[in-house]
Amino acid sequence: MKYTEMKFPKLEEVVKAYESGKCDTFTADVSQLYALRLNLTQPSDHVILPDVISKEPLAPVVRQRDDDWMMLVKWTLYAMINAEELGITSKNIDEALKSKKPDVMRLVGTEGTYGEDLGLTKDWAARIIRHVGNYGEIYERNVGAGSKLKIPRGLNSALERRRHPVRAADQVTASSACLDVSAQVSPADAVVARLDRAIQ
Repeated sequence: MKYTEMKFPKLEEVVKAYESGKCDTFTADVSQLYALRLNLTQPSDHVILPDVISKEPLAPVVRQRDDDWMMLVKWTLYAMINAEELGITSKNIDEALKSKKPDVMRLVGTEGTYGEDLGLTKDWAARIIRHVGNYGEIYERNVGAGSKLKIPRGLNSALERRRHPVRAADQVTASSACLDVSAQVSPADAVVARLDRAIQ
């Protein structure tokens, strides 16, 4: 296949050239393509190919030197991913709190001191899942089928994560931390409030 590469200094110029027919195609990371397509005159006339030629993992961002907040955001993400893999949702969290399965009990705080070890309440993960859902629920609502973007899960799905598990060397272990948070707001409430603001 023959092609002519065209370069533009600004993204807006790339999109304008594509929409005007000056370019037949353009590439970007998948989430950016879905977002850009929404702004085209006829979004449904444009197809995003399923072939992924690179992976650009997206993750929460926190300001530098806020290690306590970074740890909470990280463990919140891990808890939401774990909840999805265990089948725990915002709709069935009450049943999960009654579970006798050790991995579910640890996640929802009915066994162990994992929340306290992070400076949180025992039920911190259950409270987050109740308020915003597991990772899959959040994905679908914000960028997936329930959103304007409608980005398919693809490699991001729980099934794909099971097919390509994280190596033991890549896993992070928990460490305890002391958080400087007002007595009026628990750290878990602060996480939920910040997540709610970020999602809206």
